Amino acid sequence: MEREDLKKVLGKRCTDRQFASILANPFMNNIEEYSFDEWKKSFAGAFLLKNTQRPQIIRMMGEALQKDLITWEDLSKINLVRIASYIKDKVSPNSACTYLNIIKAFLNEYSEENVIPCKNIMGVLSGKKVPSQHIALTENELEKLNDYLPKTETEKDVKNLFMKCVLTGCRSSDAKRMTLDNITNGFLSYVSQKTKTEVTLPVHKWLHKYINERCKTHTTAVANRTIQRICRNIGINEDCQLYVKGRLQKGEKWEFVTLHTARRTFCTILAGKDVPVEIIKTLAGHSTTNMTDRYICLDGKRPGSNAMTFFNN
Repeated sequence: MEREDLKKVLGKRCTDRQFASILANPFMNNIEEYSFDEWKKSFAGAFLLKNTQRPQIIRMMGEALQKDLITWEDLSKINLVRIASYIKDKVSPNSACTYLNIIKAFLNEYSEENVIPCKNIMGVLSGKKVPSQHIALTENELEKLNDYLPKTETEKDVKNLFMKCVLTGCRSSDAKRMTLDNITNGFLSYVSQKTKTEVTLPVHKWLHKYINERCKTHTTAVANRTIQRICRNIGINEDCQLYVKGRLQKGEKWEFVTLHTARRTFCTILAGKDVPVEIIKTLAGHSTTNMTDRYICLDGKRPGSNAMTFFNN
């Protein structure tokens, strides 16, 4: 299999830099020896086609077993225990839970194919989440961000994406697809790529400024560093103390901002205006109110009627 053939498939789901990073992993060594059909049926191939954005999981599985390439035959109970233990040791508890759940969900799809030696993966691939606090921007901070003039193309891309997400509550994957065609009679409608549900909400007064602006794809690390730099430049420097990744961390507010802060900000501002959680859940495209609760950063305040002030004021 030529790397160009692989890029035709994976390249649609990741940037050139991400594709190069995938190729640099040990499990991608000697892929030229396999046909594409052979590769996509292998564990690494099947997993990567399903979870293109998570090559680090395959790499860590290999590191746990001291192997470059993991095969289906390697997925015995004892090896999965080693993999789970290794991942828990290498990343934060919540990240470990995420990684193990991704592995578990993937292996469940193949549970009836007789390719996995371990017959009971549920009890093996388990982790324990720990409480984790997050921050949200205030409306005054959003005004500063809206007024900020990007200094580089990367800053422009990331600011555009962040503002689309914060003004609509959508995921970044949906924000990248939005255009003026999604707006009708003062309302924005789109179908979430993740949940396949339709979301309709009022158009924020600033959204027209960003709706047709490009959102070039950058890695999560680059996007997070960029939005942090922007927030530092506009003075979002309030002292914060948060319980993150299983431990107490102190720093200035900009240090805790990520691309995901946009959706948390959308939910938090609406909650602060007494909008019911059930309504916020619908506007944010969440499947449950429990999920929405985790996006609201209000120190115990409960949401409940002046939502339009966010969109119009």
